[in-house]
Amino acid sequence: MVSQSPGFSYALPYREAAARWPELAGRTVVIGGTAVTCGQAAAALGLLARPGGVMVRQALAAAGNPLAGCDYHAAAAPFLARALARSPDSGPPPGRGAAGRPVTRTAFAAAVAAALDAAAATEPVRQFAAALEAARSAFGADERYAVAMADAAVALRERAHAAGLRSQLAAAVRQAVAACEARRGEFSCAVAAACGTGDCRLAGAGLEALAVPAGPGRVTRPANHVRAGSGFGTAAASAALAAAVQFTVAVQASGADCGSALDCAAA
Repeated sequence: MVSQSPGFSYALPYREAAARWPELAGRTVVIGGTAVTCGQAAAALGLLARPGGVMVRQALAAAGNPLAGCDYHAAAAPFLARALARSPDSGPPPGRGAAGRPVTRTAFAAAVAAALDAAAATEPVRQFAAALEAARSAFGADERYAVAMADAAVALRERAHAAGLRSQLAAAVRQAVAACEARRGEFSCAVAAACGTGDCRLAGAGLEALAVPAGPGRVTRPANHVRAGSGFGTAAASAALAAAVQFTVAVQASGADCGSALDCAAA
């Protein structure tokens, strides 16, 4: 809680959201017709929350805050009634200047806080909170649903693993062919494996063990190869890579490591 003046305080959900979501500080908010980042607005709020003083523009300008140029009276207007409200412990009656409470400053601080809280409400975790809670309830209420979702997640990860290996192999082949072409005439190569794998002098990192003959395909052997211009494929190398770097997943359930969600359900 930040108290601006006796009898008037407000919470700042922005602070909690900013701690979880660093990007929030860079989001833009418009206060009094001036666009600033949430970080700049929060800094202005810190200045306005300091005890003593009734000025708004001067305090912000002294700190170089861009909100010094905003229409703070227009921004504060919707919050004046709340700033003027008194509580039993509010102290002196509302007023202006040093003799009373800094009403406009208090109301403007409330406007800044409201803008920050509105920005905090766009935090991704809040947007998906209801769906996450529904999923949590479903997992707790029906173990069959939990098993099905876990298996689906494992299948997605397995497909991503396979796609990553294919991408790694394809990149190594392209790079090896291009590098070999760039060194045209410097050496002669008779490697039977796919370019970029096995005994190829330009083999990609970790692909040296894939010394399997390449079958026919649409990738063209580079100029330094004894079969320059012929085509080769990567299916054999891809299968060898998949065998060498197998997909594994461990799920913890009932104290047992399981290879699939269905195995865990039976544990």
